[in-house]
Amino acid sequence: MPPEGVELTPKSHLLSNDEIITLAKIFAKRGVNKIRLTGGEPTLRKDLDYLIAQLKAIPGIEEIGITTNGLILKRILPKLKEAGLDKINISLDSLIPAKFEKMTRIFGFEKVMASIKAAEDLMGRIKINVVVMRGYNVNEIVDFVELTKKRNLDIRFIEFMPFGGNEFSKSTFVSYAEQLALIREKFGDALVRLPDGENDTSKAYKIEGHIGQFGFISSMSENFCSTCNRIRLTANGNLKVCLHSNAETSLLKVLRAGGTEEDIEKTIREALQGKHRQHAGLDNLLHLENRPMVLIGGLISPNAGLNFLTFTKSTPLAIPHRSYSTKALTHVSSTGSARQVDVSNKVPTRREAIAQATIKVTPEIFIAIKENNLKKGDVLAVANIASIQASKHTSNLIPLCHNIPISQCKTKFEMDETSHTIIIETSVVTVSQTGVEMEALTAVTIAALTIYDMCKAISQNMQINNVRLVSKTGGKSDISPSTVHEN
Repeated sequence: MPPEGVELTPKSHLLSNDEIITLAKIFAKRGVNKIRLTGGEPTLRKDLDYLIAQLKAIPGIEEIGITTNGLILKRILPKLKEAGLDKINISLDSLIPAKFEKMTRIFGFEKVMASIKAAEDLMGRIKINVVVMRGYNVNEIVDFVELTKKRNLDIRFIEFMPFGGNEFSKSTFVSYAEQLALIREKFGDALVRLPDGENDTSKAYKIEGHIGQFGFISSMSENFCSTCNRIRLTANGNLKVCLHSNAETSLLKVLRAGGTEEDIEKTIREALQGKHRQHAGLDNLLHLENRPMVLIGGLISPNAGLNFLTFTKSTPLAIPHRSYSTKALTHVSSTGSARQVDVSNKVPTRREAIAQATIKVTPEIFIAIKENNLKKGDVLAVANIASIQASKHTSNLIPLCHNIPISQCKTKFEMDETSHTIIIETSVVTVSQTGVEMEALTAVTIAALTIYDMCKAISQNMQINNVRLVSKTGGKSDISPSTVHEN
């Protein structure tokens, strides 16, 4: 997800269920036998089980799969299985909770792991997608392989690919060959190469004696364009015949203009005939203007988690991967304008949020705070008062926040002498119709800023980092607290 987020588009500009089914039938008549619902995040779609059932009922469609972040999968998995779901890919870029949250910009590591276990139990072997990035998770490759020892998992190590907004750089890229070398260094002769299918996108391996297996999707260093048999239909009805091309053809436009099945087939055929022999390669793709991966499926609708479908045919067509999406934005109306959410119909409940931040200071400042010898007074005591004041004034600072009663605001400070860092944690409690995440985040931020202000006369060499929500309870979607010391 790009830091600035993504542009929203009205639901009317996206494919309806009926239009998805219509186009899927056209593809199925022409040899497509597998469909994958990817991202966005398909599990956010309330009618996902209905859509899966309708797609599975199409003559010629043999397999329906989804790619998901796994956050809410465990709860809805039984009805998806009943609807006809055959395969699941779950994205998991780190086995370390704090790093997972940093890379994905979402909380809920424990929920994802629970979904993986539930999917194993219900579906058999499932695939875990791991995008490998130097400086982030390359040191976890062996740990992921270890998961296959006693679990029926298929780990897919995916080469980091350049897309708009994902801050790709060559220094972050880790090739398939380098990843494999790290595994061979650990397991030696126990590393076994498995046979690949005719159109497999992954180079398959396993460790001798392990239940599961793993593989590498080497889209950048060793492309598989010549055997690729995938094409993509985006949320706004555009056909992408190659993931790494910015060329798109609108099937939605043809469909809504009253085009016949023959018209749509002609449009598809013309798009496929324009497909290049292979994608442009890493050096050229760095300079190609392409959508962010989160928007490969079209502009995100507040009403839809599904971003695109990947159609798989028995003969080569295009390139596979995955995408991401945002959740529906409650502060945005259907026309795209900002609004305050109406919570008057909700029952007040006890809600608590915990936020955390750190401020790294110089050794001189650290000693002054610890020994409480600043001329301005007790730094941490003043920061504590500032955090309480900030929690009560959040609605005055952030336009769409509700003015809610604060039952308690408690801030604690932990001093790390080895790094000269102060870890700030604020807990805010209310009894209200809405949560206090913003109050907790505002409070912990103001506490850090107060420390900065009181100590800047000594030195301005201070860094405020890692402002984040640790947990929230009492609302519709709880976030379990992480272990503070690990983060």
